[in-house]
Amino acid sequence: IDGLALIPNDIKLLVSKANVEFHLKDYDKSLVTLDRLQSINPDAFGVYLSKSKIYVAKGNLTSAINQQEMAVKAKPDILPFKLVLIQLYLKNNNINLAKRLLKSLPEQAQKTIAVIELEGRTAYVEQDYKQAAIILNRVYQEKPSEQVLYELVTALQRINLSDKALKLLEEIEEPNKVLPLRLAFKQAELYSKAQPEKAIDIYLQLAKNTNNHYVVLNNLASLYLQQGNNTEALKAASEAIKLAPDEIAVQDTYALTLLATGDKKQAMALLANVYQAQKGSLNYKVHYAQALLANNMKGEAKKLLLAIDESKLDAQTRGKLQEMKETL
Repeated sequence: IDGLALIPNDIKLLVSKANVEFHLKDYDKSLVTLDRLQSINPDAFGVYLSKSKIYVAKGNLTSAINQQEMAVKAKPDILPFKLVLIQLYLKNNNINLAKRLLKSLPEQAQKTIAVIELEGRTAYVEQDYKQAAIILNRVYQEKPSEQVLYELVTALQRINLSDKALKLLEEIEEPNKVLPLRLAFKQAELYSKAQPEKAIDIYLQLAKNTNNHYVVLNNLASLYLQQGNNTEALKAASEAIKLAPDEIAVQDTYALTLLATGDKKQAMALLANVYQAQKGSLNYKVHYAQALLANNMKGEAKKLLLAIDESKLDAQTRGKLQEMKETL
């Protein structure tokens, strides 16, 4: 890179400089270097690809898509450029653009497993989980990957085939082998209703592997509450709230553990804050009504509960709502 002082317009050195800056996560400097490279060689379509990758790393999907579209425009016959663009469209929830580009691909390309995978991912993003499960299962048999497996098991979960989802995850487990993090989270989530003890075991292991991440602790607290183990629930929730005091979901779980262990006033104060912060959440509304009822504020609780559409609640919260209505 020092050679740029002697040969400031050397394309190879500029490319190396931009790559080093990217790997050092100095993204803005890398973009400046790529701009310089592009001013010297306007036809260097690889600059679009590099910029797109940088914008993805920066979390700017709109700019990433813009750069990838320019790469496709510069080299319309290069299939991988189009496949990356489709992936970016899907990440940005531009489903119609993704479908349009998929449909425009040559017939021969549409038979490839890479394109079929994108068709399955499109169905997944579109929440057509039945179709997604069919397509992604075919892809997983031929080209297994963590991403495909995660989307496949989630699609199966959404169409009430959690047993099949769990079986897929169990098949890839080996003795003393830990599943990748998000697959382990998904496995615990799948176990939570039918086999909460197994879910707790997974979360306990995840707590060790993630240095007691607050999300793990929060999920543990929720499961302990579900089982009526209020002491362990409070212990896990207390640790979670120390680590993430501003997280609404953590505040909610912590308040519910306080309610379960008899600290009704503090629980009500916290749940009031949670409800005010997320008034669109029906689950939080039920939790707040639960605290009001526990503090003998039946009129306010009833007013909240009567305005709730039960069909939009998860099963556990719906059960609590029905119990409270019977009490009132």
